[in-house]
Amino acid sequence: MIDRKSFDSTEELHDKVAADVTKILRNALLESGQSLIALSGGSSPFPIYEKLSRTGLGWEKVSIIPADDRIVEEDSELSNIAALRRVFGDTGATISPLFETAGNEAQAAVEARGIADKLKFPLDMIWLGMGSDGHFASVFPGPDYDTAFKPPAQAKAVRVRPDPLPPEAPVSRITLSVPCISNARHIIMVISGHEKRAVLDRAITDGESSGLPVARFFAQLDRNITIYEGP
Repeated sequence: MIDRKSFDSTEELHDKVAADVTKILRNALLESGQSLIALSGGSSPFPIYEKLSRTGLGWEKVSIIPADDRIVEEDSELSNIAALRRVFGDTGATISPLFETAGNEAQAAVEARGIADKLKFPLDMIWLGMGSDGHFASVFPGPDYDTAFKPPAQAKAVRVRPDPLPPEAPVSRITLSVPCISNARHIIMVISGHEKRAVLDRAITDGESSGLPVARFFAQLDRNITIYEGP
């Protein structure tokens, strides 16, 4: 089921998402004493991440991984793990990259599988964004599109190469696979703007026939997703 929540102000959106995510994490910690979450990159989530990082909920028991990352050196401005460490680095949370070798795509993919195998899945929560082209995490149309949906040996993370490469980040990526994303206990998506809401409407109305990656994701999803929509 898709649960859409719409907000008239950015402040209201940020407050509600932060409150709901805090509740998810606290419940996970009460239930098992630890939590594993995946967070997306991009610019829009970070004001909410900043708000979350100031919440005293026992971050030392929380493990954070990126939902996806660009295969770049960690000091690159394109690196999601570096951005997450800047926000959550002082909270006590364990922040793990999806790979450690940026110079070799094949090696990065091998490392991503190894790192994922050491983590305790399923995710308690994954935070997704959505591009105006309908991609989510780093699941873009391209040569690895079907692999992201049906990874070999149920891999938790796979290398993907968008086609065409986005001009703002023309590099290959590592993304959590769609089965891994779909198996998270809580799946949230946060978007803002009329353009993205129109894309979302199209994905929901037209389904897979829209050709949008997010529509294909919704079609195979067998659990709830909460979508927070800002102005």
